[in-house]
Amino acid sequence: SKFKRSLRTHGASAMGNNLVQSDVNSSDLCCAAQRPFSRDAITPESGALLVALSVAERLVPNNVFGGSSASDSGHRAPGGDARYRDWDAIRRAVGSGDTVLVRGDFVERLWRRGELLPKRQELPEEAIWDVEELLMDVTDPRRPTPQLLALSYCWITPEHPDPTGHQLGIVAPLLSKFAESLGCTAENLAIFIDWCSIMQIPRNREEEVAYARALHNVDLWYAHTLSYVWLVTRLPQEMHYAPQYYQRGWPKFERALTYLVKPPDMVVDVELALQASAPFAGGELAKVRAQRLPPEVPEVFAADLLERTFSYREDR
Repeated sequence: SKFKRSLRTHGASAMGNNLVQSDVNSSDLCCAAQRPFSRDAITPESGALLVALSVAERLVPNNVFGGSSASDSGHRAPGGDARYRDWDAIRRAVGSGDTVLVRGDFVERLWRRGELLPKRQELPEEAIWDVEELLMDVTDPRRPTPQLLALSYCWITPEHPDPTGHQLGIVAPLLSKFAESLGCTAENLAIFIDWCSIMQIPRNREEEVAYARALHNVDLWYAHTLSYVWLVTRLPQEMHYAPQYYQRGWPKFERALTYLVKPPDMVVDVELALQASAPFAGGELAKVRAQRLPPEVPEVFAADLLERTFSYREDR
């Protein structure tokens, strides 16, 4: 559709560090993003390319590396005070309840019990970071600061991204080791897992609205300089015939966001962590950090997406 072609062009322009100016009208994008979503056309991860409008409008705003911040928390990442460098955007994203962050210790317990990750609508309250508690931990120096973590991974089936618990079994055993390297425990990890964090299909009307709003903040979890990102690239061995992580469209989009302004040590290649005898030991994340590639120019990014695998053709 015209909207998807425009979105791809405009989002790719931002991905290319604004090397090429897009001719897409940003107000048209905003209007298009507010249109009703088709339940059949939207995948569980879908609409992530809708976030290209966020990328286009906000990823590298004029005040990223200077200016004053509206943040009153006093807690911000060094080097800037824009959307991707302090807690204000995180506060707004979770404050509405459209997106929730999952407690790291819940993920561990789930894995130990041999259970599967529940979708957002079935997530128990004990699994969700309470917004007030999260912000209190951020602003109170006497409390451990929550550590944000976003997972980039493949959906194994459209009905459930991890129907056998394969990827949960990769991630969960590493959480406590990772938290320890940051001077905290798994209890202090606030994790974005799309399946658990945003409303999934089937959705009622209220959930559709929440889902649509959550999409406007999907970029935060991968691009924010306070959020670690784990690239979970390993699929079950029996899926050797299926498109792998680096052949898929959504992981490419997530990595493109991840590599724009985030410090390199905050992007972990989980495969390297699995191969390490003592992953995260001594806080040396450089040993497990993912290879960083420069941003692609818009034409290359858009053309490459055409070669990637998507669960639904509509996403392309």
